[in-house]
Amino acid sequence: MANAQIVLTQLYALRQKVVPPSSRSISNKTWHNIFDELCTTFPQASPEERVDIQIAFESRDILLAKFLDYFRWIAQQTAQNIRRGNRNLARELLQRGVIADAIIDGRGDVDILQTAQANLLAAAARLDFDVEGYLDPIQTPPGIYIQRAYQLHKAHDDNRAIQVLGRALQLDNTLKKSANIADLASTLTGESPQSAIITLEDPYLRNTLIAERSKPAMKAIAATARSRHVKSIVIGMIVIGLVVIFSLFALAMAGLIQMPGA
Repeated sequence: MANAQIVLTQLYALRQKVVPPSSRSISNKTWHNIFDELCTTFPQASPEERVDIQIAFESRDILLAKFLDYFRWIAQQTAQNIRRGNRNLARELLQRGVIADAIIDGRGDVDILQTAQANLLAAAARLDFDVEGYLDPIQTPPGIYIQRAYQLHKAHDDNRAIQVLGRALQLDNTLKKSANIADLASTLTGESPQSAIITLEDPYLRNTLIAERSKPAMKAIAATARSRHVKSIVIGMIVIGLVVIFSLFALAMAGLIQMPGA
């Protein structure tokens, strides 16, 4: 069995083959084999390797699309093998499916995810398989993501550090209150701490920033798109604040509540 880093290297190599200018066709069997290896090695991977595996799908490109196809397929195969009485094989497939679901972590088509998850939960009930107990030892807390973000930044791999820190903020929204986290976000993005946190919390903004840094020819377009997205978020926050203020004022005028100092 290959280790996690070898599997990740193979995965990135496949990605390079299917994107322009190569744009080669890769068979489903090849994708399924590499994803089988990924899901088999994940439980034995170090916490840092598990973070790297999660981030491999954060750009939400061809890798995530193919992984979603694999997830749907593995759930179907699990159900079929239960019906055929192949319980041992069904349990192995179920374990891979549970790991795949944990790696995907809600990223992707909701209908595909919900259907596959329902199939796996039904299979787990038939096989008396404890999903939570299986996943509990390999949970990766936000602190590991923070540690990995610092490591990647120190290694001058800021694009991946941006993705890792962004995922940490999504896992634990209270992290944005940390001055150290805000400073790291600012260093990675080149933005003010407040703007950097907004950028890193939003997957679209993170990916746009990375595209901007990776493809100089697209820099102006990506920067404009990201700026508009940030402005829409800030405006939305302002509107919500104004709605709350006016609502409180209206209630006070109606005598339903008492304003401070009144």
